[in-house]
Formats: sequence, C-alpha cells, structure tokens
Amino acid sequence: MVIACAVTTVVAAGATSLIWSMLRGPGAGDAGQRPTTSAPSSEFLEYADGVDPMQTVCREDAVIAASEERLGGDVLVQMMYSNQCMAVWGRVTRYDGEAAGNSLSMLIYPAIDLESERNQERSAFDVQSIYTTLMIEPDVEARVCGIAAVTRGEESIELGPPLCI
Repeated sequence: MVIACAVTTVVAAGATSLIWSMLRGPGAGDAGQRPTTSAPSSEFLEYADGVDPMQTVCREDAVIAASEERLGGDVLVQMMYSNQCMAVWGRVTRYDGEAAGNSLSMLIYPAIDLESERNQERSAFDVQSIYTTLMIEPDVEARVCGIAAVTRGEESIELGPPLCI
C-alpha cells in the first residue's frame, strides 16, 4: 500500500510538472516567469557631457582625431571624435606591460580653459587602457585638449604636452 501511494505521488507530480511546463511554453524560465523574446537592444543612452561614449551612438562614427606615442612608445594617448554627436573623448593605452598595480588617468578640457566645469576625467588602477566620458562641443572652431598620466610604482608620470584637436 505504501509503495502504491509513493508511485502515485511521483507519477502525479511528474504529470503535473509536464502539463505545467507545456502550458508555460518553450523557453520559459524555471522561476515561473513569462517567456521573453528580447532581441539584442539597439537602444543607446542620450549623449551629453559626462556620458560613457560606449553607451551612445557616438561610438558608431568615432574616429581617432589625434594620436601620439609617449614614453618611447610605451603609452599611446589619443583624442577621439564623433561627428554625429559633435563629441570628444580621450583614450590612453599602455603597452609597457606594467598595468598591474599601477594607474592610468586622462583629462580632457576646452583648450581655452584648463579649469572648466566641462572637463572630463577618468582614472583607474590595474588596467591597460581607459577612456574619458564625453565632452559635447558643437563649436567646430573650439579646440579640446587632453593630458594623460601613468604610474610606475611610486612614480607618477604626466604624459605631456597636451594633445589637442
């Protein structure tokens, strides 16, 4: 009798699970959520000062507007530009194999005002490359400059002179 009850319970549970999963449809999650058919998102953040350029349409037409090697080729400093967004951002990449335990930083600013409230800066440790957030500059005559720095142990090295576009 006990065996018959156990078998009936297992069969009933299995049948209920099968029917429930068929009702929920293919691809339904195990957590009882409705199935979703989400296509890859083509939505971007709105571009503005201080926004991550990789989260905007600005990345789609980005060009390297200026690029210079520094520290004998150990570091590459670049200024990026998007015509569609009229946006600038800086990027610095190290090739010296010394990313671990060290930092990179990059500051971009309007060429006429090193202390501008519009300045964009980013710093990070243990990375080979970083880029700043966006600076929107609709004035095609205005120049934007960038200055980068790296650390090597206790030494902080500014990678001047500024790179301007």
